[in-house]
Amino acid sequence: MADVVEQVRVLIVGTTWPEAAIAARVGVGVATVHAWKTRHGWRRPADASLSTRKVGLERAGFTRRCRAALRRLEAMAERESVRIAETDDSERLSRARTLLGRVRAALRPVRSREAAP
Repeated sequence: MADVVEQVRVLIVGTTWPEAAIAARVGVGVATVHAWKTRHGWRRPADASLSTRKVGLERAGFTRRCRAALRRLEAMAERESVRIAETDDSERLSRARTLLGRVRAALRPVRSREAAP
């Protein structure tokens, strides 16, 4: 086991590979690699890839930026639905609620066909 930990340490400290690639190469889980890195205080090289959750939206990937935009749209649609409900305009309220439902549906996680019962 000590040799596996040492292999992970060498790859963490000496390469810019993502933790998932290191885990796959050594044959352990990504969570294990991350836990060992944290527990032992190993530092990554300056140019190593960052966790996508640690970078700002300007550096984030397409999916994360889309999800952030959908959350903003959901908040705006919710506020607009409340405002329209106070005016008793049933047609506009129906359209606003439809939009809100579609945004919330887009925010739901997508399940693969294999995972579906």
